[in-house]
Amino acid sequence: MGNGINLRKGRHYKYKSLATSPIDHVIEILRDSKIYFPRPSELNDREEGKPQLVVGNISDQSYRPNVEAWFRSCVSDRKPTAPDERQIQSELSLLSQAKLESMSVEVEYAYKLAIEDRYRILSFGCSPFNRHLWNEYSSAFNGVCIEFNTDSNFGTVYKVSYSDAPRQLDLTSNDDFEHLRLTVLVKSLRWKDED
Repeated sequence: MGNGINLRKGRHYKYKSLATSPIDHVIEILRDSKIYFPRPSELNDREEGKPQLVVGNISDQSYRPNVEAWFRSCVSDRKPTAPDERQIQSELSLLSQAKLESMSVEVEYAYKLAIEDRYRILSFGCSPFNRHLWNEYSSAFNGVCIEFNTDSNFGTVYKVSYSDAPRQLDLTSNDDFEHLRLTVLVKSLRWKDED
């Protein structure tokens, strides 16, 4: 896909310990077809689900339309009534770089809370032969590797990419795929062995 998101279909693998995780959980997966999807804060990667919100240079004429579109989107739901065009133009004229950067700090906090509330993330391996996953998640080869066929009613599975580049999401971005990618589909290179 052109947006950098790769959908995955077919077989995927979940490695489980039989020593450190309750055997009841493995039985629940196999017998009851139930599996727990953890919140981002429950994952071992503390950076997952936490992109940094940034603001471009609002005096840049090519960036200014992004700011205006974002601002209009923000005020369109204002209660009790949305502002009229004159009010919008007046408020836009008061926006400064410092004000927008201050707003991004507030929005970043709210964004991370919303991600924590909205998303559940289940990580799969791409192969049943991943030595790292057997060692780390299956009690050093004393656990199980469960195969899932994600072509069924399981839902959408995305391929994670690995990069140490900062995960920066522009405050004015309204690209849902970019939000998804930078929020939950990019992990640092230190996790690359998990594939």
